[in-house]
Formats: sequence, structure tokens, C-alpha cells
Amino acid sequence: MDRTRELDELMERMVAHYVAGNAAARVLKAMLDDTGVGFFPVVDHVTLRTLDIDRRAEQFVGLGYAYDETLQYDDWYAKVYRKAGYPALFVDQAYPDDRGRTSIIPGWVRKFGDQVFHHIAVRVEDIEL
Repeated sequence: MDRTRELDELMERMVAHYVAGNAAARVLKAMLDDTGVGFFPVVDHVTLRTLDIDRRAEQFVGLGYAYDETLQYDDWYAKVYRKAGYPALFVDQAYPDDRGRTSIIPGWVRKFGDQVFHHIAVRVEDIEL
């Protein structure tokens, strides 16, 4: 199977799983499907939570995503990966040192794992509205 097709199928499965478990995403998807746009064109980024960013990102890097930047917060950080024509991929992790002690990410990963999206962000015209 070629990498693009494999990535398309992976994203479709993961987005479908997320939408199935999120009422707001189901409503938005239904509305976008009714207009003929579909859900995927409005996805800005998808986010995974994990205990090891580099290990978790390997699957997506192997399918064509490339590292772009690191975002740093008080008790966690994210690496952002990009691939033209696809939503940005954010992979979040608590800091492995004492800074990460207060992060909620490890508990979230223990409960849900790191094989599902934590969230899917849709592109909006004005985020402040």
C-alpha cells in the first residue's frame, strides 16, 4: 500500500472514531455533510497525547509528516508535524522532569491511550467569537 493511501485510511479511521464519541463533532459533521463540504476540509489540526512524543510521532513521520516546531507550556510541551494537504499534527507530552509533575497528560494517556485523538480543531473565521 502506498504511503498516501495508508495515511488517508489512518486519518479517516481516527477521525471517524473521534466523531463517533463526540456529540459536537457529530453535529458539525452532519451539517458539513449536508452542505456537501464534508468534515475533513475544515480540520485545522489534530492532537494526540502521549508519554513519548518521538515514539508516537514515528507512525505519522513514516507516512510523510515532518517535524515543524515545538510549543512549550508550564508542565507540558507539543511537537507540531506538518504534511501538505493534511491537517497539522500536534503531539503533546508532559515534561519528563519535575516540570511535568503537575501535567494532566499522563493520566489522560493512562485512561484513553495514545492511539486516539485528544481533540480535532476546526478552522474558524474568528476564534474570539
